[in-house]
Amino acid sequence: MPYLSFGIAACLMIMSLVIFFQKPQPGASHKATKSSTKRATSQKKAWKSALEREFNQIERLYPNQLGIYIKDLKTGEEFSRRSNELWYLSSGIKIPIAFETLKQIDAGRFSLHQQVELQEDDFVDGPGSTNFSKPGTDFSVEHLIEQMLVRSDNTASDVLLRLIGIDKVNEFTQLISPLGFTKITSLKDIRRHVYSELHPKAVTLTGRDFIQLKNIPQMGKKLEKFAEILNLDRAQIRLPHVHNAFMEYYKKNLNSSTLKAYAMMLEHIIEDRVLTESSKSFLIDTLTQTESGKNRIKGGLSKSLVFAHKAGTQYMRVSDYGFLWNKNALNEKPVIIVVCTKNFQTVDIAERILKRVGIAVQSAGLV
Repeated sequence: MPYLSFGIAACLMIMSLVIFFQKPQPGASHKATKSSTKRATSQKKAWKSALEREFNQIERLYPNQLGIYIKDLKTGEEFSRRSNELWYLSSGIKIPIAFETLKQIDAGRFSLHQQVELQEDDFVDGPGSTNFSKPGTDFSVEHLIEQMLVRSDNTASDVLLRLIGIDKVNEFTQLISPLGFTKITSLKDIRRHVYSELHPKAVTLTGRDFIQLKNIPQMGKKLEKFAEILNLDRAQIRLPHVHNAFMEYYKKNLNSSTLKAYAMMLEHIIEDRVLTESSKSFLIDTLTQTESGKNRIKGGLSKSLVFAHKAGTQYMRVSDYGFLWNKNALNEKPVIIVVCTKNFQTVDIAERILKRVGIAVQSAGLV
């Protein structure tokens, strides 16, 4: 019996020692949590640092010509450069047009299948097939949205604006950021504002007139055609070149926003329950099919990523706006990317810069 009691006591002592050493020591859990937090913070800083290096390299080559705003909606982390300056949006205005159209559909005003008649005054120069249709042709709202976003069809944009009202689009953008967005106009009025810098009679130009002007690549000959259409003498034209007209127009800051305000609008689409799920899905799915801007942000991304976006292009203004997901994590919140450029001599140069941003975003491990 004494030997048995001694054996039991020894076993109990050994078990106590094992339990003691298996128990977390004071502060161990705290240290592990602290270590994990440090790693997460380090990862966040890493992608920002990678983008910072790329931006600085671009800035040395092209100072003051690039603006960036990126936000990871999963973490709230942001990267921005010149995001509080006003940037010209070009076709970036087509996302708020699409949003307002879908909002009115959700309110029961009309449907995606509603037919809208193409009118003579709707025509605007630019890509897309609508310009090749005859006045009186009917298009569904769904078709017009798809043409506007996927093909960047300016005529489709102005048909939708006639349906929903430009004032409603401006109400929406002002609700998002009254100081971040300036006045949005129709695509045809953009042209009228530009050419009015040459002569005030430009407000009388029609969509067909702008198509004629667009089809003349040489700026000097474009000016001659402008004078011919309006029956003006060369001496009556205020500026020496159409280039000057665009530069003066940009100074007015129409159809512009800060990058941060534009990103807020994109976040509003994802986070807020303004649109029904079906309308939101239709909008995002349509943006994934965008044909323009393939050599911009998207050109720097691998096929493992999805970029639902809208590209913007106007004279010496090139941009890209959208939502970025990993294909294996489509149910997660996306990364928002808003990038604008100005004063690049060619679209090709600007696109190469935007492609570099896309490469940097992916290599930084953001998605």
